[in-house]
Amino acid sequence: MKSSEKAIAQYDTLQKIVEQLRNGGYECDAGILTKNVAFIALERMAENEK
Repeated sequence: MKSSEKAIAQYDTLQKIVEQLRNGGYECDAGILTKNVAFIALERMAENEK
């Protein structure tokens, strides 16, 4: 398995993806990602996944 595949495999839940995006300081055209409606939807899905 390639190292990139191993890195990708660690994000096996929506919650892990949300946490990585939240802590990574990513931005989109609308500003910081945590204010992006798609990110908010993803975050809610992750909460419901628990």
